[in-house]
Amino acid sequence: MTDRKKLLGEVERELKRVRDGYVDFDKILHRLKKGNNLSTNQVSKLETDLKKEIKKLQRKRDKMKSWLSNNNIRDKTSIIEARKKIEDYMEKFKKYENSRSNNKDFETNQAEMVNQEQIEWLEEHTELLSDMIEEAEADIEELETKETSDDVEADAILIAELAEKVDHHTLHFKCLRKLLHMMNNGKIQADDVEYLQDPIKQYLEKSNNGGNLENFAGIYDQMELNFDETSSEEEFEVAAEPDECIIKTTELVDEPESDLYKEVPTGDFSQLDLLTRSMNLLPERYDNERPKDYKPKNPFPVPDCYPTEAPTIFEDEEMFKKFETDTLFFIFYYQQGTYQQYLAAKELKKHSWRYHKKYLTWFQRHEEPEEITPDYEQGTYVYFDYETGWCQRKKAKFTFEYRYLEDKDLM
Repeated sequence: MTDRKKLLGEVERELKRVRDGYVDFDKILHRLKKGNNLSTNQVSKLETDLKKEIKKLQRKRDKMKSWLSNNNIRDKTSIIEARKKIEDYMEKFKKYENSRSNNKDFETNQAEMVNQEQIEWLEEHTELLSDMIEEAEADIEELETKETSDDVEADAILIAELAEKVDHHTLHFKCLRKLLHMMNNGKIQADDVEYLQDPIKQYLEKSNNGGNLENFAGIYDQMELNFDETSSEEEFEVAAEPDECIIKTTELVDEPESDLYKEVPTGDFSQLDLLTRSMNLLPERYDNERPKDYKPKNPFPVPDCYPTEAPTIFEDEEMFKKFETDTLFFIFYYQQGTYQQYLAAKELKKHSWRYHKKYLTWFQRHEEPEEITPDYEQGTYVYFDYETGWCQRKKAKFTFEYRYLEDKDLM
Protein backbone atom coordinates (compact mmCIF):
# COMPACT_ATOMS: atom_id res chain seq x y z
CA MET A 1 0.00 0.00 0.00
CA THR A 2 2.86 2.34 0.89
CA ASP A 3 4.61 1.69 -2.44
CA ARG A 4 1.40 2.39 -4.36
CA LYS A 5 0.83 5.62 -2.46
CA LYS A 6 4.41 6.69 -3.12
CA LEU A 7 4.04 5.89 -6.85
CA LEU A 8 0.81 7.87 -7.14
CA GLY A 9 2.49 10.82 -5.43
CA GLU A 10 5.35 10.65 -7.92
CA VAL A 11 2.89 10.53 -10.83
CA GLU A 12 1.07 13.59 -9.55
CA ARG A 13 4.33 15.54 -9.15
CA GLU A 14 5.48 14.61 -12.65
CA LEU A 15 2.14 15.61 -14.22
CA LYS A 16 2.42 18.99 -12.54
CA ARG A 17 5.93 19.43 -13.97
CA VAL A 18 4.58 18.49 -17.40
CA ARG A 19 1.85 21.15 -17.14
CA ASP A 20 4.50 23.70 -16.17
CA GLY A 21 6.52 22.55 -19.18
CA TYR A 22 3.63 23.33 -21.56
CA VAL A 23 3.46 26.89 -20.20
CA ASP A 24 7.23 27.47 -20.50
CA PHE A 25 7.31 26.06 -24.05
CA ASP A 26 4.40 28.27 -25.19
CA LYS A 27 5.96 31.40 -23.71
CA ILE A 28 9.26 30.85 -25.52
CA LEU A 29 7.59 29.94 -28.82
CA HIS A 30 5.37 33.04 -28.60
CA ARG A 31 8.44 35.26 -28.13
CA LEU A 32 10.16 33.67 -31.12
CA LYS A 33 7.15 34.14 -33.40
CA LYS A 34 6.41 37.71 -32.31
CA GLY A 35 9.97 38.92 -31.77
CA ASN A 36 10.68 40.69 -35.05
CA ASN A 37 13.23 42.94 -33.34
CA LEU A 38 15.18 40.17 -31.65
CA SER A 39 18.91 40.03 -32.26
CA THR A 40 20.59 36.91 -33.65
CA ASN A 41 21.96 36.09 -30.20
CA GLN A 42 18.54 36.47 -28.60
CA VAL A 43 16.94 34.18 -31.18
CA SER A 44 19.69 31.60 -30.66
CA LYS A 45 19.23 31.72 -26.89
CA LEU A 46 15.45 31.35 -27.14
CA GLU A 47 15.73 28.46 -29.59
CA THR A 48 18.14 26.71 -27.23
CA ASP A 49 15.66 27.17 -24.38
CA LEU A 50 12.84 25.88 -26.60
CA LYS A 51 14.79 22.73 -27.45
CA LYS A 52 15.61 22.26 -23.79
CA GLU A 53 11.92 22.42 -22.84
CA ILE A 54 10.85 19.90 -25.49
CA LYS A 55 13.58 17.49 -24.39
CA LYS A 56 12.37 17.75 -20.82
CA LEU A 57 8.85 16.90 -21.99
CA GLN A 58 10.19 13.98 -24.02
CA ARG A 59 11.87 12.56 -20.92
CA LYS A 60 8.58 12.82 -19.04
CA ARG A 61 6.85 11.04 -21.92
CA ASP A 62 9.31 8.14 -21.73
CA LYS A 63 8.66 7.88 -18.01
CA MET A 64 4.91 7.71 -18.61
CA LYS A 65 5.39 4.72 -20.88
CA SER A 66 6.46 2.60 -17.90
CA TRP A 67 3.55 3.89 -15.83
CA LEU A 68 1.02 2.77 -18.42
CA SER A 69 2.10 -0.85 -17.89
CA ASN A 70 2.09 -0.56 -14.09
CA ASN A 71 -0.86 -2.35 -12.46
CA ASN A 72 -0.57 -0.24 -9.30
CA ILE A 73 -1.97 2.70 -11.27
CA ARG A 74 -5.62 1.95 -11.89
CA ASP A 75 -6.76 5.19 -13.48
CA LYS A 76 -4.38 5.97 -16.34
CA THR A 77 -6.56 8.58 -18.06
CA SER A 78 -4.52 11.60 -17.00
CA ILE A 79 -1.26 9.86 -18.01
CA ILE A 80 -2.60 8.95 -21.47
CA GLU A 81 -3.85 12.50 -22.01
CA ALA A 82 -0.54 14.02 -20.90
CA ARG A 83 1.44 11.67 -23.15
CA LYS A 84 -0.74 12.56 -26.13
CA LYS A 85 -0.38 16.27 -25.42
CA ILE A 86 3.42 15.96 -25.20
CA GLU A 87 3.38 14.34 -28.65
CA ASP A 88 1.37 17.32 -29.90
CA TYR A 89 4.05 19.64 -28.54
CA MET A 90 6.77 17.54 -30.18
CA GLU A 91 4.97 18.03 -33.50
CA LYS A 92 4.67 21.76 -32.80
CA PHE A 93 8.41 21.95 -32.18
CA LYS A 94 9.13 19.98 -35.37
CA LYS A 95 7.05 22.40 -37.44
CA TYR A 96 8.92 25.36 -35.98
CA GLU A 97 12.29 23.75 -36.75
CA ASN A 98 11.23 23.01 -40.33
CA SER A 99 10.13 26.58 -40.84
CA ARG A 100 13.46 27.83 -39.58
CA SER A 101 15.54 25.44 -41.65
CA ASN A 102 13.68 26.58 -44.77
CA ASN A 103 14.62 30.16 -44.07
CA LYS A 104 17.62 31.08 -46.26
CA ASP A 105 18.86 33.57 -43.70
CA PHE A 106 19.15 30.88 -41.05
CA GLU A 107 22.74 29.57 -41.17
CA THR A 108 24.63 27.95 -38.35
CA ASN A 109 28.24 26.89 -38.23
CA GLN A 110 28.57 23.09 -38.02
CA ALA A 111 31.12 23.20 -35.20
CA GLU A 112 28.86 25.50 -33.16
CA MET A 113 25.95 23.12 -33.69
CA VAL A 114 27.99 20.20 -32.36
CA ASN A 115 29.06 22.22 -29.34
CA GLN A 116 25.50 23.34 -28.74
CA GLU A 117 24.27 19.74 -28.80
CA GLN A 118 26.91 18.78 -26.24
CA ILE A 119 25.94 21.72 -24.05
CA GLU A 120 22.31 20.62 -24.22
CA TRP A 121 23.35 17.09 -23.27
CA LEU A 122 25.23 18.40 -20.23
CA GLU A 123 22.30 20.63 -19.25
CA GLU A 124 19.86 17.73 -19.62
CA HIS A 125 21.93 15.37 -17.49
CA THR A 126 22.77 17.85 -14.75
CA GLU A 127 19.06 18.53 -14.45
CA LEU A 128 18.29 14.80 -14.46
CA LEU A 129 20.87 14.13 -11.73
CA SER A 130 19.48 17.04 -9.72
CA ASP A 131 16.02 15.46 -9.89
CA MET A 132 17.47 12.09 -8.81
CA ILE A 133 19.18 13.72 -5.82
CA GLU A 134 15.94 15.43 -4.87
CA GLU A 135 13.92 12.21 -5.11
CA ALA A 136 16.45 10.20 -3.07
CA GLU A 137 16.57 12.86 -0.37
CA ALA A 138 12.76 12.93 -0.25
CA ASP A 139 12.75 9.13 0.23
CA ILE A 140 15.30 9.45 3.05
CA GLU A 141 13.21 12.12 4.75
CA GLU A 142 10.08 9.97 4.46
CA LEU A 143 11.85 6.99 6.03
CA GLU A 144 13.39 9.07 8.82
CA THR A 145 10.10 10.71 9.78
CA LYS A 146 7.96 7.56 9.83
CA GLU A 147 6.12 7.30 13.14
CA THR A 148 6.14 3.50 13.14
CA SER A 149 8.16 0.91 11.26
CA ASP A 150 7.67 -2.82 10.72
CA ASP A 151 11.41 -3.32 10.34
CA VAL A 152 13.66 -0.59 11.79
CA GLU A 153 16.84 -2.36 10.73
CA ALA A 154 15.69 -2.70 7.11
CA ASP A 155 14.75 1.00 7.05
CA ALA A 156 18.19 1.94 8.37
CA ILE A 157 19.88 -0.12 5.64
CA LEU A 158 17.69 1.51 2.97
CA ILE A 159 18.49 5.00 4.31
CA ALA A 160 22.21 4.22 4.13
CA GLU A 161 21.86 2.95 0.55
CA LEU A 162 19.92 6.07 -0.47
CA ALA A 163 22.48 8.34 1.20
CA GLU A 164 25.24 6.58 -0.74
CA LYS A 165 23.26 7.12 -3.94
CA VAL A 166 22.95 10.82 -3.14
CA ASP A 167 26.74 11.00 -2.74
CA HIS A 168 27.32 9.33 -6.13
CA HIS A 169 24.70 11.48 -7.89
CA THR A 170 26.16 14.64 -6.34
CA LEU A 171 29.64 13.74 -7.57
CA HIS A 172 28.48 13.38 -11.19
CA PHE A 173 26.13 16.37 -10.97
CA LYS A 174 28.96 18.66 -9.92
CA CYS A 175 31.49 17.28 -12.39
CA LEU A 176 29.07 17.65 -15.31
CA ARG A 177 28.04 21.10 -14.16
CA LYS A 178 31.70 22.12 -14.05
CA LEU A 179 32.20 20.88 -17.60
CA LEU A 180 29.05 22.72 -18.69
CA HIS A 181 30.42 25.93 -17.22
CA MET A 182 33.69 25.45 -19.10
CA MET A 183 31.94 24.71 -22.39
CA ASN A 184 29.81 27.81 -22.06
CA ASN A 185 32.99 29.82 -21.58
CA GLY A 186 34.70 28.22 -24.59
CA LYS A 187 37.44 26.59 -22.50
CA ILE A 188 36.69 23.09 -23.84
CA GLN A 189 34.97 21.72 -26.96
CA ALA A 190 32.42 18.99 -27.60
CA ASP A 191 35.17 16.51 -28.56
CA ASP A 192 36.67 16.82 -25.08
CA VAL A 193 33.59 15.53 -23.27
CA GLU A 194 31.70 13.50 -25.87
CA TYR A 195 33.19 10.24 -24.55
CA LEU A 196 31.25 10.71 -21.29
CA GLN A 197 27.86 10.02 -22.88
CA ASP A 198 28.13 6.21 -22.86
CA PRO A 199 29.44 5.83 -19.28
CA ILE A 200 26.87 8.31 -17.96
CA LYS A 201 24.12 6.36 -19.76
CA GLN A 202 25.39 3.13 -18.16
CA TYR A 203 25.59 4.87 -14.77
CA LEU A 204 21.96 5.96 -14.96
CA GLU A 205 20.85 2.48 -16.02
CA LYS A 206 22.72 0.85 -13.11
CA SER A 207 21.32 3.44 -10.73
CA ASN A 208 17.76 2.62 -11.81
CA ASN A 209 18.44 -1.14 -11.59
CA GLY A 210 20.22 -1.08 -8.24
CA GLY A 211 23.68 -1.82 -9.70
CA ASN A 212 27.12 -0.95 -8.35
CA LEU A 213 27.93 2.74 -8.88
CA GLU A 214 31.47 2.74 -7.45
CA ASN A 215 33.11 1.89 -10.79
CA PHE A 216 32.00 5.17 -12.38
CA ALA A 217 33.94 7.50 -10.06
CA GLY A 218 36.96 7.51 -12.38
CA ILE A 219 35.29 8.36 -15.68
CA TYR A 220 36.64 11.93 -15.49
CA ASP A 221 40.27 10.84 -15.04
CA GLN A 222 41.32 11.43 -18.64
CA MET A 223 40.23 15.07 -18.61
CA GLU A 224 43.16 17.43 -19.05
CA LEU A 225 41.55 20.76 -18.21
CA ASN A 226 44.30 23.27 -17.50
CA PHE A 227 43.71 26.98 -16.89
CA ASP A 228 45.91 30.02 -17.02
CA GLU A 229 43.64 31.94 -14.68
CA THR A 230 41.84 30.88 -11.53
CA SER A 231 38.66 32.08 -9.95
CA SER A 232 36.73 30.71 -7.02
CA GLU A 233 33.49 30.68 -8.98
CA GLU A 234 34.89 28.73 -11.94
CA GLU A 235 37.57 26.49 -10.48
CA PHE A 236 36.01 25.14 -7.29
CA GLU A 237 33.24 22.66 -6.72
CA VAL A 238 32.53 20.96 -3.36
CA ALA A 239 32.30 17.32 -4.42
CA ALA A 240 30.63 14.62 -2.33
CA GLU A 241 34.03 12.88 -2.12
CA PRO A 242 36.76 15.44 -2.92
CA ASP A 243 39.27 12.95 -4.34
CA GLU A 244 36.75 11.30 -6.67
CA CYS A 245 36.01 14.15 -9.08
CA ILE A 246 39.42 14.18 -10.75
CA ILE A 247 39.38 17.16 -13.11
CA LYS A 248 42.88 18.58 -13.35
CA THR A 249 42.75 22.29 -12.67
CA THR A 250 45.11 24.86 -11.32
CA GLU A 251 45.07 25.03 -7.52
CA LEU A 252 43.38 28.04 -5.99
CA VAL A 253 45.82 30.45 -4.41
CA ASP A 254 44.92 31.20 -0.78
CA GLU A 255 44.55 34.83 0.14
CA PRO A 256 47.81 36.11 1.70
CA GLU A 257 47.52 36.18 5.46
CA SER A 258 48.23 39.34 7.40
CA ASP A 259 51.78 39.59 8.73
CA LEU A 260 50.23 39.70 12.19
CA TYR A 261 49.52 35.96 11.98
CA LYS A 262 52.81 34.81 10.51
CA GLU A 263 55.36 33.20 12.81
CA VAL A 264 58.68 35.02 13.06
CA PRO A 265 61.57 32.57 13.53
CA THR A 266 64.07 33.65 16.16
CA GLY A 267 67.06 35.42 14.69
CA ASP A 268 65.41 36.31 11.37
CA PHE A 269 64.75 39.92 12.33
CA SER A 270 66.56 42.52 14.38
CA GLN A 271 64.73 44.35 17.15
CA LEU A 272 64.52 47.39 14.88
CA ASP A 273 62.91 45.30 12.11
CA LEU A 274 60.35 43.96 14.57
CA LEU A 275 59.60 47.42 15.92
CA THR A 276 59.13 48.81 12.42
CA ARG A 277 56.87 45.91 11.58
CA SER A 278 54.74 46.55 14.68
CA MET A 279 54.45 50.25 13.89
CA ASN A 280 53.09 49.41 10.45
CA LEU A 281 50.28 47.43 12.06
CA LEU A 282 49.18 50.11 14.53
CA PRO A 283 45.43 50.91 14.29
CA GLU A 284 44.50 54.25 12.81
CA ARG A 285 42.41 56.76 14.75
CA TYR A 286 39.40 56.26 12.50
CA ASP A 287 39.45 52.46 12.75
CA ASN A 288 37.00 52.55 15.67
CA GLU A 289 34.63 54.99 14.00
CA ARG A 290 31.46 53.77 12.33
CA PRO A 291 31.08 54.86 8.68
CA LYS A 292 28.76 57.83 8.49
CA ASP A 293 26.85 56.51 5.51
CA TYR A 294 25.91 52.89 4.94
CA LYS A 295 26.41 51.99 1.27
CA PRO A 296 24.89 48.69 0.07
CA LYS A 297 27.07 46.60 -2.25
CA ASN A 298 24.20 45.86 -4.64
CA PRO A 299 21.72 48.77 -4.55
CA PHE A 300 18.13 47.96 -5.49
CA PRO A 301 15.07 50.24 -5.58
CA VAL A 302 12.95 49.59 -2.48
CA PRO A 303 10.19 51.56 -0.68
CA ASP A 304 11.43 54.66 1.17
CA CYS A 305 10.02 53.32 4.43
CA TYR A 306 12.51 50.43 4.50
CA PRO A 307 15.58 50.82 6.77
CA THR A 308 18.57 52.46 5.07
CA GLU A 309 21.21 51.80 7.73
CA ALA A 310 22.50 48.53 9.14
CA PRO A 311 21.44 48.16 12.83
CA THR A 312 24.38 48.49 15.22
CA ILE A 313 23.10 45.53 17.21
CA PHE A 314 24.51 43.22 14.54
CA GLU A 315 28.00 44.37 15.47
CA ASP A 316 27.52 42.96 18.97
CA GLU A 317 29.27 39.60 19.38
CA GLU A 318 26.74 38.57 22.05
CA MET A 319 23.92 38.74 19.49
CA PHE A 320 25.60 36.03 17.38
CA LYS A 321 25.38 33.57 20.28
CA LYS A 322 21.59 33.63 19.86
CA PHE A 323 21.57 32.76 16.17
CA GLU A 324 20.83 29.26 14.92
CA THR A 325 23.46 27.44 12.87
CA ASP A 326 21.62 27.99 9.57
CA THR A 327 21.52 31.74 10.23
CA LEU A 328 25.26 31.76 10.91
CA PHE A 329 25.89 29.96 7.62
CA PHE A 330 23.74 32.52 5.79
CA ILE A 331 25.68 35.43 7.30
CA PHE A 332 29.00 33.75 6.51
CA TYR A 333 28.22 33.17 2.82
CA TYR A 334 26.21 36.34 2.10
CA GLN A 335 28.11 38.97 4.11
CA GLN A 336 31.57 38.40 2.63
CA GLY A 337 34.35 40.64 3.79
CA THR A 338 32.42 42.07 6.75
CA TYR A 339 32.81 42.03 10.52
CA GLN A 340 29.57 40.03 10.61
CA GLN A 341 31.15 37.28 8.50
CA TYR A 342 34.03 37.11 10.97
CA LEU A 343 31.64 36.90 13.97
CA ALA A 344 29.58 34.18 12.25
CA ALA A 345 32.73 32.14 11.60
CA LYS A 346 33.88 32.61 15.17
CA GLU A 347 30.54 31.38 16.52
CA LEU A 348 30.48 28.37 14.15
CA LYS A 349 33.88 27.33 15.50
CA LYS A 350 32.48 27.45 19.03
CA HIS A 351 29.91 24.90 17.83
CA SER A 352 32.75 22.60 16.69
CA TRP A 353 32.47 23.48 12.99
CA ARG A 354 35.77 23.73 11.15
CA TYR A 355 36.35 25.57 7.87
CA HIS A 356 38.09 23.73 5.00
CA LYS A 357 40.25 26.13 2.98
CA LYS A 358 40.36 23.91 -0.11
CA TYR A 359 36.65 23.10 -0.40
CA LEU A 360 35.45 26.43 1.05
CA THR A 361 32.83 24.90 3.31
CA TRP A 362 32.32 23.86 6.94
CA PHE A 363 32.88 20.39 8.39
CA GLN A 364 31.98 18.91 11.78
CA ARG A 365 32.89 15.53 13.23
CA HIS A 366 29.89 13.20 13.23
CA GLU A 367 31.72 10.88 15.59
CA GLU A 368 35.25 10.36 16.87
CA PRO A 369 37.69 9.92 13.95
CA GLU A 370 38.65 6.37 13.00
CA GLU A 371 42.25 7.47 12.43
CA ILE A 372 44.27 10.46 13.63
CA THR A 373 47.81 11.28 12.46
CA PRO A 374 49.93 14.44 12.73
CA ASP A 375 48.86 15.40 9.19
CA TYR A 376 45.23 14.36 8.93
CA GLU A 377 42.27 12.59 10.49
CA GLN A 378 39.77 10.29 8.82
CA GLY A 379 36.21 9.37 9.74
CA THR A 380 32.58 10.34 9.28
CA TYR A 381 31.84 14.06 9.00
CA VAL A 382 28.88 16.34 8.51
CA TYR A 383 29.49 19.12 6.00
CA PHE A 384 27.40 22.10 4.96
CA ASP A 385 26.30 21.95 1.31
CA TYR A 386 25.89 25.64 0.44
CA GLU A 387 25.69 25.10 -3.34
CA THR A 388 23.06 22.49 -4.20
CA GLY A 389 20.87 21.99 -1.16
CA TRP A 390 21.65 24.57 1.54
CA CYS A 391 21.64 21.72 4.04
CA GLN A 392 23.90 19.51 6.11
CA ARG A 393 25.08 16.24 4.57
CA LYS A 394 26.97 13.29 6.00
CA LYS A 395 30.15 11.88 4.45
CA ALA A 396 31.85 8.69 5.62
CA LYS A 397 35.53 7.82 5.11
CA PHE A 398 36.45 11.46 4.62
CA THR A 399 40.09 12.51 5.09
CA PHE A 400 40.49 15.98 6.61
CA GLU A 401 44.05 17.18 6.02
CA TYR A 402 45.12 19.63 8.69
CA ARG A 403 46.95 21.82 6.15
CA TYR A 404 43.51 22.86 4.86
CA LEU A 405 42.16 23.74 8.31
CA GLU A 406 41.50 27.45 8.77
CA ASP A 407 42.47 27.75 12.42
CA LYS A 408 43.37 31.34 13.25
CA ASP A 409 40.90 31.47 16.14
CA LEU A 410 41.86 27.97 17.32
CA MET A 411 45.55 28.71 17.93
